[in-house]
Amino acid sequence: MRCFKAEIYKIFFNLSFYFCYFCVFITSIIGVIAIEPQNRITRESGLFSYIFLFICNLIIGSIISNEYSGTLKDRIIAVGNRKQIFVSKVILCLLSITCIYMFHVFLFVITNKGVQINIFINQYKAVMQHTFLLIGIAVVLKSFSSLSMATVIMLCIYKELSNLIMPVSVNIIFNNSYFVQFMSTDKLVFTDCLFCFGAMLSVIIGYFIFCYQDIK
Repeated sequence: MRCFKAEIYKIFFNLSFYFCYFCVFITSIIGVIAIEPQNRITRESGLFSYIFLFICNLIIGSIISNEYSGTLKDRIIAVGNRKQIFVSKVILCLLSITCIYMFHVFLFVITNKGVQINIFINQYKAVMQHTFLLIGIAVVLKSFSSLSMATVIMLCIYKELSNLIMPVSVNIIFNNSYFVQFMSTDKLVFTDCLFCFGAMLSVIIGYFIFCYQDIK
């Protein structure tokens, strides 16, 4: 609990956290001004699919990656329990991104008519799936700049997966990739076990690496 309180205290003084809210707000305003109402839900969802890749990178980078070149070693010495530090950071990443997403939901609902709850369920699952993957990558890379490069690579992979045309038996797997989930506005997309397994495996690997890696 002390670790988690310390993380919460830091996030309130983290400008990146507030900048993410600003990005969501500005994107919503652009959607209202520049996109015609009949096409706004689809096109605005497309904009936010990229914005949340950036937000996840910024939040996880500031909570996890940045500390490798800052105060992480001092925290480990002070707390003496890497497991507690890792768990508190993961929880804070999830809570921070969830709060930002709920702000997006609020703005999306008041600026669009006839929005179904399915779109928000699909988008939130896609964002959480990406968040878990990025947490594991952040621990492995130990650098904000490297994490940003990984995010760009993942963006390209996501885009290719959403554009692939494959046999039905194989296409079921790729129908649950990030962009397909995020842009599904009319029906629920159930997260495929393969992508869910990959996301959870990333966090587990990150957990074990964090517990035993050399931190200077």
